[in-house]
Amino acid sequence: MIRCDKRSRFSAYRQLLRKLPDDNRATLSALFGHFYLVQLFSQDNKMSAQNLALVLVPSLFQTLNQDLIHLTREFIIHHTLLFLTPEEEEDVTVL
Repeated sequence: MIRCDKRSRFSAYRQLLRKLPDDNRATLSALFGHFYLVQLFSQDNKMSAQNLALVLVPSLFQTLNQDLIHLTREFIIHHTLLFLTPEEEEDVTVL
């Protein structure tokens, strides 16, 4: 059941991202791509996706909202799926 919820949520994210102007989508992809790479080295730099989200959300949105933290964390962790996977491959299993 959780996988279905994630799949539909990620599908909705991708639909919304596709509605953005190309430049805005490219900027978000570059930012979250960078944060994705940073979190890959979290054992050394202590910046997990959760820690990155905790630092970024108040800076970007002027609030510490748990929903925005969760969303930001998902965009970091699943950058490849959300930004780089072609539409026809969207039915990839989300763990």
